[in-house]
Amino acid sequence: METVVDSRLQRFFVVLCLGSAAFLSMVHVSMLSPLLKAISQEFGVPIATSGQLATVESAASGITALLIAPYLDSFSKKTLLKAQCLVTGIGMVMSMVSPNFWILAVGRIVVGIGSAVIVATCLALCGEIFDSADRRNWALGIVTSAVTLGAVLGLPITTLIEGAFGWRVAIIHHAPVIILILATLKFVPMVERSLKSQKPDGWIKSYREILTQRAVISVLLSLLILYVSWYGSMLYFSAFAKSEFHLSDKNLSSIFLLAGLCQVFANNFTPVVIKKIEPRSVIQIASFVLLLNLLLVSFHGSNTWLLYPFFAINNFTATVIYLAASIMLMGIDEERRGAIMTLSSATFGMGSAAGSAFFGFLLATTGEFRYGYLGSAMLVLLLFPALALSKKNFFKSGPSFAENVSE
Repeated sequence: METVVDSRLQRFFVVLCLGSAAFLSMVHVSMLSPLLKAISQEFGVPIATSGQLATVESAASGITALLIAPYLDSFSKKTLLKAQCLVTGIGMVMSMVSPNFWILAVGRIVVGIGSAVIVATCLALCGEIFDSADRRNWALGIVTSAVTLGAVLGLPITTLIEGAFGWRVAIIHHAPVIILILATLKFVPMVERSLKSQKPDGWIKSYREILTQRAVISVLLSLLILYVSWYGSMLYFSAFAKSEFHLSDKNLSSIFLLAGLCQVFANNFTPVVIKKIEPRSVIQIASFVLLLNLLLVSFHGSNTWLLYPFFAINNFTATVIYLAASIMLMGIDEERRGAIMTLSSATFGMGSAAGSAFFGFLLATTGEFRYGYLGSAMLVLLLFPALALSKKNFFKSGPSFAENVSE
Protein backbone atom coordinates (compact mmCIF):
# COMPACT_ATOMS: atom_id res chain seq x y z
CA MET A 1 0.00 0.00 0.00
CA GLU A 2 1.15 3.55 -0.67
CA THR A 3 2.27 5.45 2.39
CA VAL A 4 1.84 9.08 1.34
CA VAL A 5 -1.33 9.15 -0.80
CA ASP A 6 -4.37 8.60 1.38
CA SER A 7 -7.43 8.72 -0.86
CA ARG A 8 -8.66 7.96 -4.36
CA LEU A 9 -9.40 11.67 -4.91
CA GLN A 10 -5.86 12.62 -3.97
CA ARG A 11 -4.46 9.96 -6.30
CA PHE A 12 -6.56 11.43 -9.10
CA PHE A 13 -5.20 14.94 -8.58
CA VAL A 14 -1.63 13.66 -8.21
CA VAL A 15 -1.67 11.85 -11.57
CA LEU A 16 -3.55 14.79 -13.13
CA CYS A 17 -0.73 17.08 -12.02
CA LEU A 18 2.10 14.80 -13.14
CA GLY A 19 0.39 13.85 -16.40
CA SER A 20 -0.25 17.51 -17.25
CA ALA A 21 3.40 18.34 -16.59
CA ALA A 22 4.57 15.50 -18.85
CA PHE A 23 2.15 16.65 -21.57
CA LEU A 24 3.47 20.22 -21.26
CA SER A 25 7.07 19.06 -21.65
CA MET A 26 6.33 17.03 -24.78
CA VAL A 27 4.42 19.85 -26.47
CA HIS A 28 7.50 22.06 -26.21
CA VAL A 29 9.68 19.54 -28.08
CA SER A 30 8.17 20.26 -31.50
CA MET A 31 5.83 23.22 -31.20
CA LEU A 32 8.11 25.70 -33.01
CA SER A 33 7.84 23.82 -36.32
CA PRO A 34 4.51 25.32 -37.49
CA LEU A 35 5.49 28.79 -36.21
CA LEU A 36 8.79 29.34 -38.03
CA LYS A 37 7.40 30.91 -41.19
CA ALA A 38 5.18 33.40 -39.33
CA ILE A 39 8.03 34.33 -36.96
CA SER A 40 10.44 34.88 -39.85
CA GLN A 41 7.93 37.12 -41.61
CA GLU A 42 7.18 39.28 -38.56
CA PHE A 43 10.80 39.86 -37.58
CA GLY A 44 12.19 39.97 -41.12
CA VAL A 45 14.64 37.10 -40.70
CA PRO A 46 15.16 34.04 -42.94
CA ILE A 47 13.37 30.83 -42.02
CA ALA A 48 16.78 29.25 -41.44
CA THR A 49 17.46 31.91 -38.80
CA SER A 50 14.10 31.49 -37.06
CA GLY A 51 14.83 27.78 -36.87
CA GLN A 52 17.78 28.55 -34.62
CA LEU A 53 15.26 29.33 -31.88
CA ALA A 54 14.95 25.57 -31.54
CA THR A 55 18.75 25.30 -31.47
CA VAL A 56 19.17 27.57 -28.46
CA GLU A 57 16.14 26.08 -26.66
CA SER A 58 17.32 22.49 -27.15
CA ALA A 59 20.90 23.36 -26.19
CA ALA A 60 19.71 25.05 -23.00
CA SER A 61 17.56 22.03 -22.20
CA GLY A 62 20.34 19.50 -22.80
CA ILE A 63 22.95 21.39 -20.79
CA THR A 64 20.50 21.98 -17.94
CA ALA A 65 19.55 18.28 -17.80
CA LEU A 66 23.20 17.29 -17.65
CA LEU A 67 23.99 19.80 -14.89
CA ILE A 68 20.91 19.11 -12.77
CA ALA A 69 21.11 15.30 -12.87
CA PRO A 70 23.84 14.90 -10.20
CA TYR A 71 21.78 17.02 -7.77
CA LEU A 72 18.31 15.71 -8.65
CA ASP A 73 18.03 13.61 -5.49
CA SER A 74 19.27 16.41 -3.21
CA PHE A 75 16.07 18.48 -3.46
CA SER A 76 12.36 17.93 -3.06
CA LYS A 77 11.05 16.89 -6.47
CA LYS A 78 7.72 18.60 -5.73
CA THR A 79 9.53 21.90 -5.22
CA LEU A 80 11.66 21.23 -8.30
CA LEU A 81 8.58 20.56 -10.45
CA LYS A 82 6.97 23.79 -9.26
CA ALA A 83 10.13 25.75 -10.06
CA GLN A 84 10.39 24.17 -13.51
CA CYS A 85 6.80 25.05 -14.39
CA LEU A 86 7.21 28.63 -13.18
CA VAL A 87 10.42 29.11 -15.19
CA THR A 88 8.76 27.57 -18.26
CA GLY A 89 5.80 29.92 -17.82
CA ILE A 90 8.10 32.95 -17.60
CA GLY A 91 9.81 31.86 -20.82
CA MET A 92 6.44 31.46 -22.56
CA VAL A 93 5.35 34.98 -21.56
CA MET A 94 8.69 36.42 -22.70
CA SER A 95 8.23 34.66 -26.04
CA MET A 96 4.71 35.96 -26.53
CA VAL A 97 5.47 39.63 -25.80
CA SER A 98 8.95 39.70 -27.39
CA PRO A 99 9.45 42.97 -29.32
CA ASN A 100 12.29 41.57 -31.39
CA PHE A 101 13.87 38.31 -32.44
CA TRP A 102 16.62 38.39 -29.79
CA ILE A 103 14.19 38.70 -26.87
CA LEU A 104 12.25 35.82 -28.39
CA ALA A 105 15.47 33.78 -28.44
CA VAL A 106 16.07 34.55 -24.75
CA GLY A 107 12.50 33.48 -24.03
CA ARG A 108 13.06 30.12 -25.73
CA ILE A 109 16.28 29.62 -23.74
CA VAL A 110 14.31 30.18 -20.53
CA VAL A 111 11.70 27.65 -21.71
CA GLY A 112 14.46 25.14 -22.46
CA ILE A 113 15.93 25.55 -18.97
CA GLY A 114 12.52 25.25 -17.31
CA SER A 115 11.33 22.16 -19.17
CA ALA A 116 14.65 20.28 -19.22
CA VAL A 117 13.86 17.59 -16.63
CA ILE A 118 10.10 17.85 -16.17
CA VAL A 119 9.39 14.33 -17.44
CA ALA A 120 12.25 12.84 -15.42
CA THR A 121 10.94 14.61 -12.30
CA CYS A 122 7.40 13.33 -12.88
CA LEU A 123 8.59 9.75 -13.33
CA ALA A 124 10.75 10.00 -10.20
CA LEU A 125 7.78 11.36 -8.22
CA CYS A 126 5.69 8.36 -9.26
CA GLY A 127 8.36 6.12 -7.74
CA GLU A 128 8.55 8.14 -4.52
CA ILE A 129 4.86 8.68 -3.89
CA PHE A 130 3.49 5.19 -4.56
CA ASP A 131 4.91 2.24 -2.60
CA SER A 132 2.48 -0.23 -4.17
CA ALA A 133 3.86 -1.64 -7.44
CA ASP A 134 0.39 -1.73 -8.98
CA ARG A 135 -0.39 1.87 -8.14
CA ARG A 136 3.11 2.97 -9.14
CA ASN A 137 2.84 1.28 -12.54
CA TRP A 138 -0.63 2.77 -12.96
CA ALA A 139 0.76 6.27 -12.35
CA LEU A 140 3.75 5.65 -14.63
CA GLY A 141 1.39 4.49 -17.36
CA ILE A 142 -0.62 7.71 -17.15
CA VAL A 143 2.49 9.90 -17.23
CA THR A 144 3.94 8.11 -20.26
CA SER A 145 0.54 8.21 -21.97
CA ALA A 146 0.47 11.96 -21.40
CA VAL A 147 3.85 12.22 -23.13
CA THR A 148 2.44 10.32 -26.11
CA LEU A 149 -0.69 12.50 -26.09
CA GLY A 150 1.53 15.58 -26.25
CA ALA A 151 3.27 14.12 -29.31
CA VAL A 152 -0.05 13.29 -31.01
CA LEU A 153 -1.96 16.51 -30.29
CA GLY A 154 0.78 19.11 -29.79
CA LEU A 155 1.65 19.87 -33.43
CA PRO A 156 -1.92 19.75 -34.88
CA ILE A 157 -3.32 22.02 -32.18
CA THR A 158 -0.43 24.49 -32.44
CA THR A 159 -0.82 24.60 -36.23
CA LEU A 160 -4.55 25.34 -36.10
CA ILE A 161 -4.18 28.01 -33.41
CA GLU A 162 -1.37 29.71 -35.33
CA GLY A 163 -3.52 29.78 -38.47
CA ALA A 164 -6.49 31.28 -36.60
CA PHE A 165 -4.88 33.64 -34.08
CA GLY A 166 -1.21 34.03 -35.02
CA TRP A 167 2.05 32.67 -33.63
CA ARG A 168 2.01 34.74 -30.42
CA VAL A 169 -1.19 33.11 -29.21
CA ALA A 170 0.00 29.70 -30.42
CA ILE A 171 3.26 29.96 -28.50
CA ILE A 172 1.42 30.47 -25.20
CA HIS A 173 -1.79 28.53 -25.84
CA HIS A 174 -0.86 25.83 -23.31
CA ALA A 175 -0.46 28.32 -20.45
CA PRO A 176 -3.68 26.94 -18.87
CA VAL A 177 -1.82 23.63 -18.47
CA ILE A 178 0.74 25.35 -16.23
CA ILE A 179 -2.08 26.86 -14.17
CA LEU A 180 -3.61 23.39 -13.83
CA ILE A 181 -0.27 21.93 -12.71
CA LEU A 182 0.28 24.61 -10.07
CA ALA A 183 -3.32 24.27 -8.82
CA THR A 184 -3.10 20.48 -8.41
CA LEU A 185 0.47 20.45 -7.10
CA LYS A 186 -0.83 20.98 -3.56
CA PHE A 187 -2.20 17.42 -3.67
CA VAL A 188 1.28 16.03 -4.36
CA PRO A 189 2.76 15.02 -1.00
CA MET A 190 6.13 16.33 0.14
CA VAL A 191 8.31 13.24 0.48
CA GLU A 192 10.99 13.38 3.15
CA ARG A 193 14.49 13.12 1.75
CA SER A 194 16.43 10.01 2.67
CA LEU A 195 19.75 10.45 4.44
CA LYS A 196 21.10 7.82 2.07
CA SER A 197 20.42 9.91 -1.02
CA GLN A 198 23.32 9.65 -3.40
CA LYS A 199 25.81 12.48 -3.25
CA PRO A 200 26.60 14.48 -6.41
CA ASP A 201 30.15 13.12 -6.44
CA GLY A 202 28.71 9.64 -6.84
CA TRP A 203 26.85 10.67 -9.97
CA ILE A 204 29.89 12.39 -11.43
CA LYS A 205 31.93 9.27 -10.79
CA SER A 206 29.16 7.23 -12.45
CA TYR A 207 29.34 9.48 -15.51
CA ARG A 208 33.06 8.90 -15.79
CA GLU A 209 32.70 5.15 -15.43
CA ILE A 210 29.80 4.99 -17.90
CA LEU A 211 31.64 6.93 -20.58
CA THR A 212 34.51 4.43 -20.49
CA GLN A 213 32.16 1.67 -21.66
CA ARG A 214 32.41 1.15 -25.39
CA ALA A 215 28.86 -0.19 -25.65
CA VAL A 216 27.36 2.90 -23.99
CA ILE A 217 29.35 5.24 -26.20
CA SER A 218 28.21 3.34 -29.28
CA VAL A 219 24.49 3.53 -28.48
CA LEU A 220 24.61 7.14 -27.26
CA LEU A 221 26.47 8.13 -30.43
CA SER A 222 23.79 6.36 -32.48
CA LEU A 223 21.08 8.26 -30.63
CA LEU A 224 22.94 11.55 -31.11
CA ILE A 225 23.11 10.95 -34.88
CA LEU A 226 19.40 10.08 -34.94
CA TYR A 227 18.44 13.27 -33.10
CA VAL A 228 20.57 15.46 -35.37
CA SER A 229 19.02 13.91 -38.48
CA TRP A 230 15.41 13.63 -37.28
CA TYR A 231 14.95 16.89 -35.39
CA GLY A 232 16.08 19.15 -38.22
CA SER A 233 13.90 17.35 -40.76
CA MET A 234 10.92 17.57 -38.38
CA LEU A 235 11.47 21.18 -37.32
CA TYR A 236 11.55 22.64 -40.83
CA PHE A 237 8.83 20.40 -42.26
CA SER A 238 6.02 22.90 -41.69
CA ALA A 239 7.92 25.73 -43.38
CA PHE A 240 8.84 23.31 -46.19
CA ALA A 241 5.21 22.29 -46.73
CA LYS A 242 3.89 25.86 -46.60
CA SER A 243 6.63 27.45 -48.73
CA GLU A 244 7.01 24.77 -51.39
CA PHE A 245 3.48 23.33 -51.55
CA HIS A 246 1.33 26.13 -50.05
CA LEU A 247 -0.29 23.56 -47.79
CA SER A 248 -3.20 24.81 -45.66
CA ASP A 249 -3.12 24.68 -41.87
CA LYS A 250 -5.91 22.08 -41.95
CA ASN A 251 -3.98 19.74 -44.24
CA LEU A 252 -0.79 20.29 -42.27
CA SER A 253 -2.60 19.45 -39.04
CA SER A 254 -3.86 16.21 -40.57
CA ILE A 255 -0.28 15.26 -41.51
CA PHE A 256 0.89 15.95 -37.96
CA LEU A 257 -1.97 13.93 -36.50
CA LEU A 258 -1.18 10.97 -38.77
CA ALA A 259 2.49 11.13 -37.76
CA GLY A 260 1.54 11.27 -34.09
CA LEU A 261 -0.62 8.17 -34.44
CA CYS A 262 2.30 6.42 -36.13
CA GLN A 263 4.44 7.27 -33.10
CA VAL A 264 1.83 5.69 -30.83
CA PHE A 265 1.88 2.57 -33.00
CA ALA A 266 5.69 2.48 -32.93
CA ASN A 267 5.65 2.68 -29.11
CA ASN A 268 3.63 -0.53 -28.99
CA PHE A 269 5.15 -2.20 -32.06
CA THR A 270 8.83 -2.01 -31.08
CA PRO A 271 8.76 -4.00 -27.80
CA VAL A 272 6.84 -6.79 -29.57
CA VAL A 273 9.32 -6.95 -32.46
CA ILE A 274 12.31 -6.96 -30.12
CA LYS A 275 11.03 -10.22 -28.61
CA LYS A 276 11.79 -11.80 -32.00
CA ILE A 277 14.63 -9.66 -33.38
CA GLU A 278 17.64 -8.28 -31.50
CA PRO A 279 17.58 -4.50 -30.92
CA ARG A 280 20.66 -3.87 -33.09
CA SER A 281 18.97 -5.44 -36.13
CA VAL A 282 15.76 -3.50 -35.48
CA ILE A 283 17.75 -0.24 -35.45
CA GLN A 284 19.56 -1.16 -38.68
CA ILE A 285 16.31 -2.00 -40.52
CA ALA A 286 14.56 1.16 -39.27
CA SER A 287 17.61 3.27 -40.18
CA PHE A 288 17.59 1.90 -43.73
CA VAL A 289 13.89 2.76 -44.12
CA LEU A 290 14.52 6.24 -42.68
CA LEU A 291 17.38 6.74 -45.13
CA LEU A 292 15.24 5.80 -48.14
CA ASN A 293 12.43 8.04 -46.89
CA LEU A 294 14.69 11.10 -46.63
CA LEU A 295 16.26 10.42 -50.02
CA LEU A 296 12.81 10.11 -51.60
CA VAL A 297 11.66 13.52 -50.39
CA SER A 298 15.04 15.00 -51.39
CA PHE A 299 14.84 13.91 -55.03
CA HIS A 300 11.08 13.65 -55.57
CA GLY A 301 9.79 16.35 -53.26
CA SER A 302 7.59 17.95 -55.93
CA ASN A 303 4.63 15.65 -55.26
CA THR A 304 2.29 16.94 -52.54
CA TRP A 305 0.91 13.49 -51.76
CA LEU A 306 4.39 12.35 -50.68
CA LEU A 307 4.25 14.65 -47.65
CA TYR A 308 1.75 12.43 -45.82
CA PRO A 309 3.70 9.14 -45.92
CA PHE A 310 7.03 10.95 -45.63
CA PHE A 311 6.35 12.62 -42.30
CA ALA A 312 4.54 9.56 -40.94
CA ILE A 313 7.42 7.22 -41.85
CA ASN A 314 9.96 9.75 -40.58
CA ASN A 315 8.39 9.82 -37.11
CA PHE A 316 7.63 6.09 -37.03
CA THR A 317 11.19 4.99 -37.84
CA ALA A 318 12.74 7.57 -35.51
CA THR A 319 10.55 6.31 -32.66
CA VAL A 320 11.48 2.69 -33.37
CA ILE A 321 15.19 3.54 -33.37
CA TYR A 322 14.87 5.54 -30.16
CA LEU A 323 13.02 2.79 -28.29
CA ALA A 324 15.30 0.00 -29.50
CA ALA A 325 18.39 2.00 -28.55
CA SER A 326 16.90 2.85 -25.14
CA ILE A 327 16.22 -0.84 -24.52
CA MET A 328 19.84 -1.59 -25.40
CA LEU A 329 21.03 1.08 -22.96
CA MET A 330 18.91 -0.33 -20.14
CA GLY A 331 20.56 -3.72 -20.53
CA ILE A 332 24.20 -2.64 -20.59
CA ASP A 333 24.82 -1.59 -16.97
CA GLU A 334 21.83 -2.10 -14.70
CA GLU A 335 23.59 -0.63 -11.65
CA ARG A 336 24.01 2.72 -13.39
CA ARG A 337 20.78 2.66 -15.39
CA GLY A 338 19.57 6.00 -14.00
CA ALA A 339 22.76 7.84 -14.91
CA ILE A 340 22.81 6.23 -18.36
CA MET A 341 19.23 7.31 -19.12
CA THR A 342 20.03 10.82 -17.86
CA LEU A 343 22.89 10.97 -20.36
CA SER A 344 20.42 9.77 -23.00
CA SER A 345 18.08 12.66 -22.15
CA ALA A 346 20.94 15.14 -22.36
CA THR A 347 21.90 13.61 -25.71
CA PHE A 348 18.41 14.41 -27.00
CA GLY A 349 18.78 18.08 -26.09
CA MET A 350 22.22 18.43 -27.63
CA GLY A 351 21.30 16.39 -30.71
CA SER A 352 18.16 18.45 -31.28
CA ALA A 353 20.18 21.65 -31.04
CA ALA A 354 22.74 20.35 -33.52
CA GLY A 355 19.99 19.07 -35.84
CA SER A 356 18.20 22.40 -36.10
CA ALA A 357 21.53 24.20 -36.59
CA PHE A 358 22.69 21.70 -39.25
CA PHE A 359 19.47 21.81 -41.28
CA GLY A 360 19.30 25.59 -40.93
CA PHE A 361 22.86 25.95 -42.18
CA LEU A 362 22.12 23.88 -45.29
CA LEU A 363 18.94 25.84 -45.93
CA ALA A 364 20.71 29.19 -45.49
CA THR A 365 23.63 28.30 -47.76
CA THR A 366 21.66 26.59 -50.56
CA GLY A 367 18.27 28.27 -50.29
CA GLU A 368 16.52 24.92 -50.86
CA PHE A 369 14.86 22.64 -48.34
CA ARG A 370 15.71 19.49 -50.29
CA TYR A 371 19.42 19.89 -49.50
CA GLY A 372 18.53 19.96 -45.82
CA TYR A 373 16.71 16.64 -46.19
CA LEU A 374 19.57 15.25 -48.26
CA GLY A 375 22.00 16.22 -45.51
CA SER A 376 19.73 14.52 -42.95
CA ALA A 377 19.83 11.36 -45.09
CA MET A 378 23.63 11.41 -45.19
CA LEU A 379 23.70 11.62 -41.41
CA VAL A 380 21.59 8.45 -41.16
CA LEU A 381 24.39 6.60 -42.96
CA LEU A 382 26.58 7.28 -39.92
CA LEU A 383 24.22 5.25 -37.74
CA PHE A 384 25.56 1.99 -39.17
CA PRO A 385 29.26 2.45 -38.27
CA ALA A 386 28.24 4.00 -34.92
CA LEU A 387 26.43 0.78 -33.98
CA ALA A 388 29.41 -1.27 -35.16
CA LEU A 389 31.67 0.47 -32.63
CA SER A 390 30.33 -1.72 -29.85
CA LYS A 391 31.13 -5.36 -29.31
CA LYS A 392 28.72 -7.69 -31.01
CA ASN A 393 27.57 -9.52 -27.93
CA PHE A 394 27.47 -6.83 -25.28
CA PHE A 395 23.70 -6.98 -24.96
CA LYS A 396 21.32 -9.68 -23.87
CA SER A 397 18.89 -11.57 -26.05
CA GLY A 398 15.82 -9.90 -27.47
CA PRO A 399 13.26 -11.32 -25.00
CA SER A 400 15.21 -10.16 -21.94
CA PHE A 401 15.27 -6.64 -23.29
CA ALA A 402 11.54 -6.74 -23.77
CA GLU A 403 11.24 -7.85 -20.16
CA ASN A 404 13.27 -4.80 -19.13
CA VAL A 405 10.71 -2.59 -20.86
CA SER A 406 7.79 -4.26 -19.13
CA GLU A 407 9.48 -3.77 -15.79
